[in-house]
Amino acid sequence: MNGPDSVESGMRRSARRCVGGLVLLASGGAWAAGRGDLGDFLGTWRGTSTCVNRKVAPACNDETVVYDVRRSNKPKTALLEAYKIVDGQKLPMGDLEFVYSDKEGCWRSEFTTPRVQGTWCLVVEGRSLTGSLRVMPENVDVRKVQALHE
Repeated sequence: MNGPDSVESGMRRSARRCVGGLVLLASGGAWAAGRGDLGDFLGTWRGTSTCVNRKVAPACNDETVVYDVRRSNKPKTALLEAYKIVDGQKLPMGDLEFVYSDKEGCWRSEFTTPRVQGTWCLVVEGRSLTGSLRVMPENVDVRKVQALHE
């Protein structure tokens, strides 16, 4: 079937594929853009923070955690108040500012204490929060986080 009808039919199929690809590309772009939406990160998250490298972090303890995330005074920045649950009590661990990193695809926070320099990278997907704590200079993960939005 090599007549004008087959050429026209082939052109229509190509046009449909092109439009379908553009719709798929546009919807994928919207999904990716939504991952860094500050509104999705805000709220209370409850879950676990688990030690994954006791060689680098021998004093690490697995913890049940609560993260209260609210807007910072800085644009496009969140303030995360971290708590651990010990004997049913909510104990503060500290506050960190997070900014979304398009490059890494996560909410990122760098910090330095007298004992450690690290970077948190947290990913929001719907009601789920996952992520890790990477320490320097070893450049290895020492914690994994899994939490659900309340």
